[in-house]
Amino acid sequence: DLESALSAYSTAANSPIGPAMSRFRAARAWAKHSEAADRSPLQAFGCAIELLPRIAWLGLAVTDQHALLAKIGDVVRDAVAAAIRYEDYETAVVWAEQGRSIVWQNLLGLRTPVDKLRQTHPDMAGRLHDIARQLEVSRSQDISLGEVPTASAGDAPANHSKLALEWDNLIDDIRRIPG
Repeated sequence: DLESALSAYSTAANSPIGPAMSRFRAARAWAKHSEAADRSPLQAFGCAIELLPRIAWLGLAVTDQHALLAKIGDVVRDAVAAAIRYEDYETAVVWAEQGRSIVWQNLLGLRTPVDKLRQTHPDMAGRLHDIARQLEVSRSQDISLGEVPTASAGDAPANHSKLALEWDNLIDDIRRIPG
């Protein structure tokens, strides 16, 4: 039964479809039960860590990202501890840094240079720049309490989510372009 459970958790966690939170929960359970079966949980923890940016995705307000990560952030501590137990110190350091910087990775992702894209697909580069600017302004307003958002309080989260989905779709389109 334990073998079947490990296989099911692994399959669910590594599925390319399905909600990120469900996959994350499966990865946590996979790690927990791997240790119960005297197996290394590092692959399972690696899967869970990789899912964190999808859970605290760009479409959430920074305060919501922090709140969500605070609820599930213990997985980073557990993963780092497991990597140390298994004497995989490099992985422990990488995971600690990844867990600590998820929100900032989202923000820095908005500032990706698009010079090469602008040469071959100027419309896409322009749209990517416009969406990034709008998301960054939205996030700046979320971070700094002194600024008043341009959209009404009810429209701001919906607009931010819409922009984040546009960003994700445009990034997917760009990644399909050779080179």
